[in-house]
Formats: sequence, C-alpha cells, structure tokens
Amino acid sequence: MFREIFLFELKYRLKRPATYIYFLIFFLLPFVALISDFVQIGGASGKILKNTPYNINNIVIILSIFGTIVSSAVMSVPVYRDIEHQMHTFYYTLPIHKTTYLAGRFAGSFVVLLCIFFSVILGIFIGSIWPTQDPEEIAPFQFRAYWQPFMLFMLPNLLFTGAIFFSLVALTRTMMASYLGSVIFLVAYILTLDSLTELENQRLGSLLDPFGYAASNYFTRYWTIFEKNSAFIPFDPLILLNRLIWIGVSLLLLGFTFYRFNFNLLTGAAAKKSSRKAMAAEKIESTIHSYELPRVQRIFSFGSNFRKMLSLTRLEIKNITRDIYFIAILGAGVIFLAVDAWYSNQLYGTSTYPVTYIVVAIKDFDFVLFAIVITVFYAGELVWRERSLGFASFADAFPVPNWLSYTSKLIALYAICFILCLTVMLVGVLTQTLKGYFHYELDVYFKELFLITFPSYLLLATFSFFIQVLVNNKFAGHLIVVLAFIFNTIVLTQLGYSHHLYRYATRPGYTYSDMNGYGHFVQPLFWFTLYWAFFAAMLAVTGNMLWKRGVDLYPKFTKQVKSTLVILFIGFAATGMYIYYNTNLLNNYYNRDALNELQGEYEKLYKKYDHLPQPRITDVKIATDIYPEERKAVIRGEYVLYNKTIHFIDSLHINLGIEAGVKSKINIKSILINQRPGRIVLDDKKLGYYIYKLTRPLQPEDSLTFSFDMEIVSKGFRDDDENNSLVANGTFFNSNLLPSIGYDQQAELTDNKERKKLKLPDKERMADVNDSTARLDNYISRDSDWITFEATVSTSPDQIAIAPGYLQKEWQANGRRYFHYKMDSKILNFYSFLSAAYQVRKDKWNEVNIEIYYQKGHEYNLDRMVKAVKNSLDYFTKNFSPYQHRQVRIIEFPRYASFAQAFPNTIPYSESIGFIAKVDTENEKDIDYPFYVTAHEVAHQWWAHQVIGGNVQGSTVMSETMSQYSALMVMEKEYGRNQMKRFLKYELDRYLQGRSSESDKELPLYRVENQGYIHYNKGSLVMYALRDYIGETVLNQALAAYIKKTAFQQPPYTNSLEFLSYIQKATPDSLQYLMKDLFKEITLYENRITNASYTSAGNGQFKVKLQLNAKKFIADSLGYEKEQPLQDWIEIGVFAPETGKQPVKPLYMGKHLVKAGDNTIEILVKQKPEKAGIDPYFKLVDRNPEDNIMRISGD
Repeated sequence: MFREIFLFELKYRLKRPATYIYFLIFFLLPFVALISDFVQIGGASGKILKNTPYNINNIVIILSIFGTIVSSAVMSVPVYRDIEHQMHTFYYTLPIHKTTYLAGRFAGSFVVLLCIFFSVILGIFIGSIWPTQDPEEIAPFQFRAYWQPFMLFMLPNLLFTGAIFFSLVALTRTMMASYLGSVIFLVAYILTLDSLTELENQRLGSLLDPFGYAASNYFTRYWTIFEKNSAFIPFDPLILLNRLIWIGVSLLLLGFTFYRFNFNLLTGAAAKKSSRKAMAAEKIESTIHSYELPRVQRIFSFGSNFRKMLSLTRLEIKNITRDIYFIAILGAGVIFLAVDAWYSNQLYGTSTYPVTYIVVAIKDFDFVLFAIVITVFYAGELVWRERSLGFASFADAFPVPNWLSYTSKLIALYAICFILCLTVMLVGVLTQTLKGYFHYELDVYFKELFLITFPSYLLLATFSFFIQVLVNNKFAGHLIVVLAFIFNTIVLTQLGYSHHLYRYATRPGYTYSDMNGYGHFVQPLFWFTLYWAFFAAMLAVTGNMLWKRGVDLYPKFTKQVKSTLVILFIGFAATGMYIYYNTNLLNNYYNRDALNELQGEYEKLYKKYDHLPQPRITDVKIATDIYPEERKAVIRGEYVLYNKTIHFIDSLHINLGIEAGVKSKINIKSILINQRPGRIVLDDKKLGYYIYKLTRPLQPEDSLTFSFDMEIVSKGFRDDDENNSLVANGTFFNSNLLPSIGYDQQAELTDNKERKKLKLPDKERMADVNDSTARLDNYISRDSDWITFEATVSTSPDQIAIAPGYLQKEWQANGRRYFHYKMDSKILNFYSFLSAAYQVRKDKWNEVNIEIYYQKGHEYNLDRMVKAVKNSLDYFTKNFSPYQHRQVRIIEFPRYASFAQAFPNTIPYSESIGFIAKVDTENEKDIDYPFYVTAHEVAHQWWAHQVIGGNVQGSTVMSETMSQYSALMVMEKEYGRNQMKRFLKYELDRYLQGRSSESDKELPLYRVENQGYIHYNKGSLVMYALRDYIGETVLNQALAAYIKKTAFQQPPYTNSLEFLSYIQKATPDSLQYLMKDLFKEITLYENRITNASYTSAGNGQFKVKLQLNAKKFIADSLGYEKEQPLQDWIEIGVFAPETGKQPVKPLYMGKHLVKAGDNTIEILVKQKPEKAGIDPYFKLVDRNPEDNIMRISGD
C-alpha cells in the first residue's frame, strides 16, 4: 500500500502547475545571479569566481533557507488535502496502517520537494556555461562542487523543514498552523542568525543552526580570495555533528508524528468540544419558549450606518487581538524588541546610555519583519473572514452599504498598525526604566512612531488590503504582496529606478540627532508621505468599489466616487510634481549608474591633465559666513599659489569636484587672479572643473594670489543622500568642499568591474611605495605642502563657530556672531568649519588649553575625554616630540556620520561614538572606547600633522597604524595589559574578516593601500607585538628619532621604508625576522595547545606541563598560503582562576622559542592554575585563536 500512496502523491504533485512554478523560480534565482549583477546571492564579488565550491555552497544554503515557504506549501498539503476534500472519511476506514499512510504521503511530497530544489544546482550549472558569461569570472567545472552542498546542506535542510510542516498539519489538521509556522520560523531564524555568528558564540551557534549556515560560515569566515576560489567546505567534525543533530531532530519529529497521529478526526479536545456543543443544544431545545417580538423601526441613515461601522470595527479589532496567532506573532516580536533594545548600539561590546533615539530605532531592526507579517497576514484574514467561515452569503444579504463592512475592516487593520507602534513605545520606555534611565523624551517617541512609522504601516496595510480585495484568492494575494514588496524594494533599484517617486510607500532616509532633531529631513518625509498617502487613498476608494458582495462582480463607480478619485489623483500628481521640482530641478538627481557614468566622464575628459604642472597653495585666508537656518554658507577665499616647478604655467586648473553638482549646489560666483589677468576657457559646472587661462605665464619660483567667492546652498530637498554638512545646529564641513588646484584622482571610479563597463582600464589604488614622483605629494592633498592659515567665521548669534587656529577676536555685528582664528605655525591644507549651540567644558594640561564643545545633555563621558587628552599629551610629549599647539579642542557634531577626525588642534567628534557610551570600568569586558578614540585622534597631531607620508603605498602606516599604537599605549597605561586582550581579539577578528572580504588584493602592512582592516586592525596587532618583543622604551626612542628627522618635512615626503629603517636599527639581530613577518610579508600562524596539565611541586608551587603545536605560513595577495620554517619567540601564559568581573591576572607570562610542529613546555607557578595559552593575548595573526587557550587539568 505504501507504493500506491507514494506513487499517487508523486503523480498528483507532478500534475500541479505550482510544482513547475516553484522549480522555475528556484532555477532562475541562481541562474540570474550567475549571468548578471541583477541578483546577488552567495559571495561572488571582486576576484571571487562565480561557480566556486564556496559560492555554490552559499547559494545552496541561502536558497534552502528561503525555500522554507515552498517547503511549507509542498509538505503541509498531503494530509490536509484529504480533510479539505472530505476524503478522510474514506481513507480512514480502509485497512491502511497509519505508518504506511503517513510514510507514503511524506515520501511522495519529499521526493517532489527534492526535485524542485534540484533546480538550484541546475541553475548554477547552466548559468556557469551560459554564452554571455565572462570566462575570467568562471572556475573550471568540478562535480563535487555541486553534489557536496546538495547532499550536505540542501537535503538535510529540506528534510528538517519538511518534517516540521508535515508534522504540524498532521497533528493539528489545520493549514493555518503550517502557514503561520513557516513565516514565524523563517523570520525568527533570520533574526537570530546574527546571534549565532557572534564572536564568542560561534562554536555553539554552529551546532544550534538547523540550516548549517553558521557552521559553514564558522569555517569560511576568514577564507581568503584564493581559498574561496579553490577550497571545498571541509567535512569537519563540527559540521558533520551539526548535520547529524538536525537530521536526528527531523527523524525524531517524524517519529513522534507517526506515533501521535490518529485516524480518528475528532479526538481529545475536539471530541470534548463537540460533546459540549451537543449537550448545549439539547439544553437549549428543552427550554424553548414562544414570544412575540415587537415591531421595530428600521433606520438606514448615515448616522446609523456610521455607528454600525464603529461597532463592527470594535468587533474586528477584538477578533484579531484575541486571535492566538496574533498573540503568538506579536509576542515573538516583543521578545526580539526587548532583546534588541537591551543590547542595541554596542561598540567593542560596550553599551551606550539608552537615549530615546537609540531605543526607538529598534523598530527598524527585527520587529519590522514581524510588523510586516502581521499587517499582510491580517489584511487577508479581514477580507476573507466571512468567506472562510461560510458566512459570506448571510453577511452579503444584510441591508447595509458596501462601505460599512469594507471601512470597518480597513480601520481595524489600521488599529492593529497603531497597536504595533504603541508596543514599540511601551517596550522602549520599559527598557529605559529597567536600565535606570528616566529621560524618556516622549515627544521623540511620538514623532518617530506615530508621525513617521505609523503612516508607513498604514500605506502597507492599505496596499495589502487592496490586493486581497482585487485577487480572488487569499494565498495568491499574500504571494502578490510579497512579490510586490521585493519588486518595489530590490528589483526597481537594480533596474536603476531608485527614485522614491517610483517606489510605493518609500521615502528618503533620515537620521534623528540630539543636536539637530529631525532637522532638514522633515520636508522630504512630509511630502513623500503625503504623496503616497494620496495614492493609497485612491487604492482604498477603488477597493471599496471592487468589494465582493454576493454575485455582483461589477464595480459601480458612481459620480461621487469618480469625483473623489479625481481629487485624490490631482493631490497625488500635484505633490509628485512638487517633489520632482525639489529633487530633480532645484537639486541634481543621479542614480547609481548615472553617478558611475559621471565619474567615468570626469576621468575621460580630464585625466590628461593629471600630471600637468600646477602651482602649490602656500597661504590660505578664508572668510566663511554660515547661515544655519538657511543651510547656506558663503565663502570668500584667498590662496597664495607658488610655482615650485621648473615649468612656466600658463593656465590654472581649478577643481570643485563632482560632489559640487551632486550633493550640494556649490557655485563659484567669481574668480580673481591678482596681477595676472586672464579668462576662463573651461567652465564645467556639472563636473566642477574650470580652466583659467593666464595672459602672462607664471614663472618658476613666482607666485600669484587666487581669490574666489563661492556659496554652498541647500535648496528644497533631495530624493536621497542629503547634504548633511550644513544644518540648523551642528554644521560641519571641511576644506574638501573648497576649490583645489589640479586634477583630482580621488574623483575617479574605483570599482574595476564598473570601470570595465565604461571601457576604462583597471585602476591601481595607490602608487608604488618607491614611486619618487608620487612622493612629491603628501597623501592628504596634491595641491599643497604646508600652509599658513587664517579664517574668519560668522554664524547666528546663538551659536559658536569654530575653525582650526587660535581665537584672535570675537564680536557681533548685524545680528551675527563673528570669530577670527589664526594658526601660529604651518599646517597641512586640511581644515574644517563647525557651528552649533554648544556648551563648553574647559580644562588644562600644563600650558595647553583643553576644550570640549558638546550638546547639552551629553555630559556622560566628558571626564573620560579630558583624561584621555591629558594622558595622551603626557605620553606623546615624553616619548615622541613636543606638542606643536597650545590647545586641544574636541567638537561634537551630529550623528550623520560615525567617526572622529583630527584637524590641527581641532577634533570633530560624532555624537554617536563616544558622547553617550556607558562604560563600566569594573567590568573587564567593557572597553572604554571614548577614551581610546580620543587618544587615537590626539595621536594624529603627531602622526599626520607632524609626520605625513607621500602619496604612495604604506603611508597610512605613519598616520593610522601609529595612531593606533599610540592610543593602545595610553589605554594600557590607564587600564593595564589584561584589558588589552579583549581589544586585540576584536582587532584580530576584524582584520581576518577584512582580508576575507578583500575585493582586490591584500598587501603587506608596509605597502597598505588605505585599507582600513590592514592599517587599523592589523596595525594594532603588529605594533603591540613589536613593542612586546623589542621593548617599549627602545621602540619609542626609534619613533622619536624618526619624527625628529621627518616632522614638517618638505617634498619628497617620507615613506614606510624609511619608517621601517628606524625600527630595524632598534631591533636586535635575534629578532630581525620580525621586520619581515610583521611588515613585509603577510604572515599567519596556527598555534594551538593540544594538552595542558599540572601537578603539585610542593611548597605551594605547581608544575604546569603544556603540549603545543605551531605552524607559520606566508600568504600572497590572494591568500595562497605556503608553510615556512618556524623558530620564533612566542609568548606563553598561565592564568589563575577568574574572580568576578575583574580581569584574570597571569601567573606566568614569558616568551619561549617555539619550533614548527609539536613542542613541550614546563612552567613552575606559585598558585593553582586554571588556564594556559600560547599567544594568549592574540598579538600574532592566528586564524583560529579559539584553540590558543585551554583549561588545565590537574591532580
């Protein structure tokens, strides 16, 4: 009988169109991903080939996860179909054993499910051999690359999801359980995936992930380009254990279902319920009496209907809020809300104060998916409730107008949206209260949730409701809404239609700031919301006309309805035209492709001028008038240009940059060349490029004065990418917005794949470290060396305007506030202007003034910042060189960007990365990053503003890497070496992940090409390790000598080779190998402890015996590794047991000469040990640091 049931199920499925639709969808997804960039699945980017085992594995796992919905649709139906078609009464009376029945149904559907998802493999294969495929992006065919992920991941994953949904329906005999179960399961899995891949939970997450993604990611997270292009996912015990666990769970679930399943449809609670109904019916029948009902007056007025509508609305709301599925979904959403609120906005594992704008932002994390599910699902339930209950024929006959039932259901859906927003507010306030934070800012909650989020929920609800009315099938309606959502948010953008005028219910992004509130984002938010509200209102009115009632399928568009639609359309069109006027006429609009073309056009037209001799800027005087409320700046500048070349210069090439025409309206109002009359021969406002022809050429060693008058104006609003530099409170822009001299290489398109489309050659990121020509420019600016600087800045009378330099004079005139700043020494041509209503905290270190300009209410970490400045100045002046300025200023700016940036004696510092951090210094897991970031930026006053490298590879070593090292030393002096372990582990993880996602090539540290994961993260590890090997004093003496030689130097500028020469001189002969391993090669280690034990040695001492295994590798730029001989000094540590929050102190820490392979080391300690490790503080680059430390077994 199993065979007959199995074959019947197989034939039934193969006759269903849905089977082939599913097959086609899952064929097209990987196929399109391989032949174009339109769909992005897997990890093929840059130099990673499209059909590598790594990428195929990722595609298979990802599509098996998103195939959960299809698995639900296929595996839920077999048992339910017999109940739906009333066939269960026949099947259940036949002599069929339930195991045979269930096994046949399950096996037949599961085989079809496997066939459907085999399309993924087929799509990848066909895509890889498609005629339009670029051979350079395709790897040779490997059969194992296809069968292994299918058997290792796809089959077990389908078995798991198939078992879940088959069992749900078989045991509950309702499709609702499977339908909602699939959605909740998929959403919950996606949302918990991040926690499964957290740094400290990865091994556990690898076992707990039912789809194996975390397990696969655990082994590939640090893979290089070479490994991603060649290696197979290993049959590692952890991966195999994960697969066995979840296959076992699937089989246990099926076994439980086979055991619990009963052919008797009405069993247990259902039978009792039926019995209670029968008894109640008998009781009613025995107490029937005859009464004559009074005649009532029938009223059908609008007022009566309106009251009925309100009553029905309350009934619909009550039905939804009491529904067990609503409670379950909302409850799951609340759990995620609470978790997100509690752990939101952490940096280096350190939390922030739960200020309202951070807490309320949790609505856009995980909860938004639950909100979408609830809205879309209950739109269908409301529209189809009467028809699902078989009550539609009665309800349709009631003497009430269409709009009454329609409106009550739509308002009920709107009420659910309101409840969702209210839920976020309640969870947010509760979280703040539990964290001891009572500054709730209810106005921010109200604006964010009920003026911004609530309307967006209403737009989604209206569209979902309309589709359910339009489509004569509830589940088809849900599918259409989901597909429309994908098309609206992803497909249109990929097609180049990213403007929010085209994409329903979308609007430009925005950021709330404590400094500037919602600021300039209010206008676009209001107009785009109003625009789509008009459209949604048209859908709602049309939906009322299409509302199905009885057999009347023809909509009746009355004159009143037509007039309403016309009015709404006029409102929709008018707001659309006003938006277009702002986004496309007052401002320039460019989508991604248009911006790429703009950059390509710039290079094609003006690259020929790249090495054209131009004069250098030597003196700068700026007068800047900032108008915060108008978001405008008027800038009058004067540059002294000096011809340092041996050439006669007959024209000036003036560059405003492409950004001048993209983000802002930047206009040059006038150009004046003193004593050099001439004329403008090129005026390219679109690309920001001007050529001024001199009537008399500028001779070598001669100079001229270049004056300009320009304004930066923010008109109306943009579709996206607003200019956040000029704002009502918190203006911050730098010299990059001002005219520069000569062609700008930074404006070139950097993505080589996009360059290829525009027929441009591949672009190297930086010139070679030894390029003598490129070293004539520093890497900050190509049009100047060191300049004198003076600026007068005006702003509104309630604000303070700031620029680098010392305040010479402050005054008020004509209702404005003026500040005159002047530097007393030369600086780089890199300066900034800020303006806001600041509070000021002042302090002093020796004769250096310390000032922090901050937003009122952000006092939390001012003491930390002041202390970091003092400690930094103290350490750097003692160990490097004198501080060249008489002040240090930290200036807060809005969180439109998350960085701090060092200008001469002036440090703009984002409100989002330190001002609201909540550091628990008693907890070793908390890293005081406000202290660390402050120290890093102060260090830049030495490393960049004293020593600056040429515009070549490796120059960021002398700025960013050295600032990292300097900050680490200051931080270590404050918090001790033990806390460095956690920080360095973060740095190691970020470096390894960075090199794994490298799109071009990784280079050794001394050749770094402005790659953050190298000069920041690897740089921290390298310099900290170097300090440890050769000693802090020796290293700092070498650095001081280097600074003395290169500080404030003129061209040619220093490079990393010169920097290394000073360190090399200070390094003992026995450690010279470090120069190669740390700086000149990409060196990796595989250090691990294989066994650790201790025995009592008497006199309160313990002998620790460690067995180690060590290997050393050198990798090339793509990650190909080659094992090297190993005879290195590596740190060994033994640690005492943990005691609360305090850091664990080492009982022993020393370097041992470790050879390749197995090593045995014995150490004597004076306290009972608990753990031991090789390189326990992660100073060396080890791709698997988890096995560096082991718990010690003892007597």
